[in-house]
Amino acid sequence: MASVDLPTGLSHLERALELSAGRVDPEAEESARGVLDVADARARVGIGRTVVALAGATGSGKSSLLNALVGQRVARTAVRRPTTGTALAVSGRHAADLLDWLGVRERKVLLQLDAAPWRDVVLIDLPDLDSTESTHREEASRIISRADVLVWVLDPQKYADAVVHEDYLRHLTQQSASMIIVLNQVDRLNESERRDVLEDLARQAAADGITPELVAVSAATAENLGVLQAAISKVAGTRQAAAERLAGSVRGAGAALLQATGAAGGTAPQPTVEDFTPVAGLLARAAGADTVARAAGASYERRALKATGWPVVRWLRTRGADPLERLHLVRRDDTGETGALNRVTSPARWAAARAALAAYTDRACAALPRRWRASVRGTAGTGADALGDEAEQIIARADTEYRRRPAWWGVLNTCQWIGTAALAAGLVWYLLIWIGGALGIRLGEPPYWGVLPIPAVLLLGGAVWCVLCSAIARPARQVGRRRVEQRVSARLKQEISARAESSVLAPLRAEAGAYTEFYAAVETLRRVAA
Repeated sequence: MASVDLPTGLSHLERALELSAGRVDPEAEESARGVLDVADARARVGIGRTVVALAGATGSGKSSLLNALVGQRVARTAVRRPTTGTALAVSGRHAADLLDWLGVRERKVLLQLDAAPWRDVVLIDLPDLDSTESTHREEASRIISRADVLVWVLDPQKYADAVVHEDYLRHLTQQSASMIIVLNQVDRLNESERRDVLEDLARQAAADGITPELVAVSAATAENLGVLQAAISKVAGTRQAAAERLAGSVRGAGAALLQATGAAGGTAPQPTVEDFTPVAGLLARAAGADTVARAAGASYERRALKATGWPVVRWLRTRGADPLERLHLVRRDDTGETGALNRVTSPARWAAARAALAAYTDRACAALPRRWRASVRGTAGTGADALGDEAEQIIARADTEYRRRPAWWGVLNTCQWIGTAALAAGLVWYLLIWIGGALGIRLGEPPYWGVLPIPAVLLLGGAVWCVLCSAIARPARQVGRRRVEQRVSARLKQEISARAESSVLAPLRAEAGAYTEFYAAVETLRRVAA
């Protein structure tokens, strides 16, 4: 894959830290932010000068090597521990801004260094890495994190010192191009010993994960001093050493973030998120959508019966409170609000829905590291709590079709009254004939319709007519009830699902998208080059 330039890499690192703030390993995050701070500060002081730091343990001969490189005794040398307590900077011209940023107070300017190959080089003799003074070690570590080129000065006796290898080299695997390992004091070794030590040192460097240039020198005899000067000049001469070191630091920050993410259970982002519809359905049911829909259907059937049932007995079958009224879901005015807030949510169903949501969240966030996953769980839980309150309001404002009166109700109601009137007329007619007979009053024979007397036609016809109307009304009421339940349920579930998607799923998708972007940005950091 194509490499990425340093400015682009820094922007990717900044974006990755912005996305993962507080959600990845704090140590890796702090280290990565340190890289950004160093890059920003280095840009302000300029990258025209190359900082070459000589690092090593007590007795490695750093100070002697510095003196040999510049051809003058500028650094104090001694056998006692520690030899170097504070950093010393040597350059051919002043570099105040750069050294102020590095925190180097002791400075020497040698005019003879204001020429090739040292013109743009600032040499720094660091405090001993194994100093018993913590302030010495802290100063050395700070400058090591900011220097452009690191020259590790080792000696034949302590070249395998754990302080150098375990505390430093193994954490700088991305800076191999900006490092030189110097085996000093080789004048104390014969050819066979020198070869064995250099081979062992190369093996240790490989085990540390670095492949720097390896140079054997002697500050005392100036052996291979020119080779070391050429190696430093080669790294510093392109004026890209600062950019190279920063690029390595960015790669290292990316690798550390990726490693920390993996250690915390993070993996490559999942390409898809499973369907949220089943969870949204559970949330809607827990909010009482099904309960309200059933109540709306029962209310519809009750009102339909009251409008289309046989007038003589319909009042008996519609006694008691309306199902919607029992739930306080009957609108009392034109505001769209119900008389009282409903209480139709089911704690048991809500607990089951929350469990389903938690399981969905865990599956959707399986690729995220633990801190990030916990943050997403918290976000989803907060959204679910907010959804509970919103769902109750949605239910309270629900259109339950309580005031809906289909036209067929009026038609059948009229037909029922016509039949009832005919039945009553026939019954009254016969009652009058019976009363008249009982009183000895002869009212005469009733008229006939065909072979049947008119009162009988009215009585039987009215009864049959009412039965027929009731037979038609009953299935119509049941069909209407089912349709009302379906419509009310669909509306409630659609609105509650929409709220669930906005308050729960949208933040979840946003977090998954943020992690995908973070992971891609961190992966890109592997390809950063100066």
